[in-house]
Amino acid sequence: MTVGILLTSLDSFGWETGLTVESLERLCELPLRGDSFVLAAIAGELAVQCHPITLRGLFYRVVSAGFFPDTSKPHYTKLQRLLSSLREFGWIPYEWIVDNLRATIKPSSWSGLDDFADTVRDAYRKDFWAELPSYVHVFVEKDAMSGVIEPVTSELDVSLSPVRGYVSDSYVHSIGKSFATIDKPINCFYIGDFDPSGFDLERSLREKIEKHSNKPIVCKLNDGEHVMPGGLPLGEGFHSTGTGTITWKRLALNESDFDAHNLIELGVKKSDTRSKAFIAEHGTRCAEVDALDPNVIRQRVRDAIMQHVPTDQWEQLKQIEQLEKESWESTLGQFTTVGGGQ
Repeated sequence: MTVGILLTSLDSFGWETGLTVESLERLCELPLRGDSFVLAAIAGELAVQCHPITLRGLFYRVVSAGFFPDTSKPHYTKLQRLLSSLREFGWIPYEWIVDNLRATIKPSSWSGLDDFADTVRDAYRKDFWAELPSYVHVFVEKDAMSGVIEPVTSELDVSLSPVRGYVSDSYVHSIGKSFATIDKPINCFYIGDFDPSGFDLERSLREKIEKHSNKPIVCKLNDGEHVMPGGLPLGEGFHSTGTGTITWKRLALNESDFDAHNLIELGVKKSDTRSKAFIAEHGTRCAEVDALDPNVIRQRVRDAIMQHVPTDQWEQLKQIEQLEKESWESTLGQFTTVGGGQ
């Protein structure tokens, strides 16, 4: 395969690539076959634009680009295998495709005091949210999607909880217990699929948090109206900003996302016992949250969090944090000097 032939193939497909000539040259040197070169170029460019992204999220982007006619499993498997090869060849970084389902668990340990000092040197981080007037917590239905959102929540020091299906009381109890000790408004944001299970998982999670925190949850709709979980408007004497209240908002997927972002639609599974109630309230359109551009999701999460961050106070806390880091650096320097002389 030559760059010229690949560009011609992409052009006939209707894809104007933004990849560099160097990237295309490296791609053409790989031992791929047939239309895999075109698929690799399209998937690679989409990964450049959207990383970190889940494999399923990238698959939806490729389908939306028109390379695959539908979301059937054979097409997903083809992309999965190709991405495995592209990452093995070093053409796409492993870190761009996130998968939080598998992790190695090991206690922290160090080879010596100097090694420990190097590790903790930049570890100190001030808890800004302990000082801010409200608290924020983000929930995501799928564990794999947490890798898409984590760059934002980590930057802003916000708790991110993957739900992984219907949650157990043990899982929610620790969250509810933590919420019960917070004496200021709590703002929860949820990201999940637009389907019967996605909405029911969210409902179940809300109810259990309400139970274990002993605090009422108020749902905030996209138009700003506040309603109780059952759908009843708030009474005049009820304020969602009270210290004993948890405000809840679904950031994605929402009904407006279908048309605004041209989501790939899935049908309602009629075998799902929750489908009848879902259709009555939302219609027959369903979609996975992976279908939404991850850049849109990350920006949506960032905007939601920053609504609860007083800019002046945040900047002041950053200055305090820097002073505390300098103090810690000085202390650590004395520690390593003593340790190194042993």
